[in-house]
Amino acid sequence: MKRTSEDSRLLKSLLRKEDIISLLAKKIDRELVVSLLENYYNALYSYEVEDFKRTLMYGGRFVEDTFRIIWFIMTGEKLDKIKNLTKLYNKILNFSNNEPWKVIVRVAYNAIYILRNKRNAVHINPIEPSQMDAILIIHVCNWILAEFIRQLCYFDISNNLFRHFVLSLNAIYPLIENIEEKPIVLEKMGCKNEILLILVSAHGELYLQEIIECLQGYYDKSTIYRAIKRLEEDRLIVVKDKRCISTKKGISFALNLIYSRKYLKIGEDRGKSSK
Repeated sequence: MKRTSEDSRLLKSLLRKEDIISLLAKKIDRELVVSLLENYYNALYSYEVEDFKRTLMYGGRFVEDTFRIIWFIMTGEKLDKIKNLTKLYNKILNFSNNEPWKVIVRVAYNAIYILRNKRNAVHINPIEPSQMDAILIIHVCNWILAEFIRQLCYFDISNNLFRHFVLSLNAIYPLIENIEEKPIVLEKMGCKNEILLILVSAHGELYLQEIIECLQGYYDKSTIYRAIKRLEEDRLIVVKDKRCISTKKGISFALNLIYSRKYLKIGEDRGKSSK
């Protein structure tokens, strides 16, 4: 199905966090939507940098927001906190004959919430389950977000646009992978961007030599040094004692690269990254 230029423009807008919030806030209390999207993007970011335990944590919070939103849709009551999610789960299932909301609640509760709680138990099996759990959680969060838009915003977006939105939520792999304790960016994003992403995956600080070792298979040293100089000039990093340290501005820029990747992955022209 061919995408029109108007759909492309709207899709790019739709996939920005603030525009998803604006779209859903037409039907749902804005504060609830903001909380849902904050936890969604925190789960996504945690997955991208291979922090799978935090992916589970934010996935659980996403579920709580999902329940609060569905309760708001059904009753008009805004819950500030959920004291007992299992009780609320049963109340929702018994409250209404609205099957679409019940399906979302069942998926959220069984696929994420129970999984997260059960993984806190002691395991005999020595194989770490966190990565496969995190993959499942990201898929389920994507599905729930798409369902909210499908159920609530069908008058606001075209069917063609929604199809492309769903494509953008397709299976993702971590943008940054640690191989032999070295962070590697798995997509070509330009030397400057990749340095910022490597730094954020290393909690904001690496020795210059460590950055060179991570990137020397993809860029020559002169390109890496120029990129570091430009990043420092733009105040995205600070270089001190042969260490590169991300500023808050640099961390924010790296997070935006991760978040925007959902739109870019479905084939839009990324353009040339600056090196």
